[in-house]
Amino acid sequence: MQFIQGIIDSLDGIIKNIVNGVNDIANEIFTFIIMMLPTSPFYGLELDPIILNFLGYFNYYCPMSVLLSIMVSWLTCIATYYAYQLILRLIKAVS
Repeated sequence: MQFIQGIIDSLDGIIKNIVNGVNDIANEIFTFIIMMLPTSPFYGLELDPIILNFLGYFNYYCPMSVLLSIMVSWLTCIATYYAYQLILRLIKAVS
């Protein structure tokens, strides 16, 4: 029984090494791709303290995170509707 357990443990170590190796390669590829992208145009942008203060008050009364989530939900619904409509038109055209 210990022989089988030893084989299972060694296979577990081999599989972990393979997965870690694939993960390291994917990480290097994605790092290379990210390094090829240009820097953000907003990196050096500094707003006036008055504008920052106004944005804080505006965000208190009209929370941007909520507005963005509502907008994304609405756009998803609209895109789903148009995709469904397109599929129905294609099915009707084929029939």
